[in-house]
Amino acid sequence: MDVLVVDDDAAFARVVSHALTKEGHRVIVVADGLEALNLARENPPKLVITDLMMPGINGLQLLLALKSDAATSSIPVIVWTATVTDDLARQALAFGADAMLIKTRFSMGELRRLVQRLVPDGASSENRPAVRRILVVEDDDGTREAVVMHLKGAGFVVNEAEDGWEALMMLDRESFDLVVLDMVMPGMNGQTFLHILRHGQKHHHIPVLVLTAFDVQEMKNLVDPLGVAQVMGKKPPMWDDLLPAVQRVLEVA
Repeated sequence: MDVLVVDDDAAFARVVSHALTKEGHRVIVVADGLEALNLARENPPKLVITDLMMPGINGLQLLLALKSDAATSSIPVIVWTATVTDDLARQALAFGADAMLIKTRFSMGELRRLVQRLVPDGASSENRPAVRRILVVEDDDGTREAVVMHLKGAGFVVNEAEDGWEALMMLDRESFDLVVLDMVMPGMNGQTFLHILRHGQKHHHIPVLVLTAFDVQEMKNLVDPLGVAQVMGKKPPMWDDLLPAVQRVLEVA
């Protein structure tokens, strides 16, 4: 068994199972957390994907049980849910979730890439082309689209998020080589995002390039203690400086 899918929504579980089976994974679907726990202990899968909201043993209880047992603690676990709150996300990640997905927002393509990354015998890194992946976090649509366009034009693979909260969710779905970050955003701002990033275990090593509309030196004084690789102003000649700055940061990283 490669993947154990745990979800009491039979229709949703079938769709996921079909998508992963087409990718060559051996998938078992169960609707109950206790059955999943027993299966994982008897025949440990390479990956567990579980819904959080289920009757009986829910996804958080299953996650905690898996990560607390030496026989199953190394199994990567993806948790998903139809609705999410800050408290629920923090709890899932604190319990050891390797990634978190919102059912209404992820695509099967995202799931397949995530599973490929987490399942040990997926395509090896030697067989995959070297791709530099960048996450752009910016709430202003025009600025974000322009930054994304410039980076994609230079051959990078680029994902985008509108605030720090969405960025953290995306970091748990995908691997990134660099985060390009605005500091002033609604919801979770850049400073809070950096605090969480640098004090967490999973993503603290990712270099961050900050874009700011404020005084660059003042911003450097604010964010340097948080391990930012570089601070750039948004004003011209931003576009002349952006690609060289990104390339410098990636070379050092």
